[in-house]
Amino acid sequence: SLMEKVGGHPYLIKLAFDKLVRQEVTLTKLLEDATTDAGIYERHLRRHLNTLNGNPELKVAFRQVVNSQVSVQIDSIQSHKLYSMGLITREGNKVMPRYLLYCIYFQERL
Repeated sequence: SLMEKVGGHPYLIKLAFDKLVRQEVTLTKLLEDATTDAGIYERHLRRHLNTLNGNPELKVAFRQVVNSQVSVQIDSIQSHKLYSMGLITREGNKVMPRYLLYCIYFQERL
């Protein structure tokens, strides 16, 4: 479902609703393409990818996060940066991807 992919992210939900209301895409197609470069979230995801590619240490830290099945502990500076970008949630000193959308998209690209 949409909520499983993007949680309650206001911008991502609004973008989906706008496309659905204008009948530019079906919900099925939106969900199928959500983590691809053809999906409606491509710009949002690409912006984060460009930031990560520009910071090798941050990229390595986030790769560790998205490739883990459980929450992981990473460097506190990288944790702060990723949290500030909205890419992770914190559980004590451990972190995990904020949304399934991020997990799937970045597993394939980092």
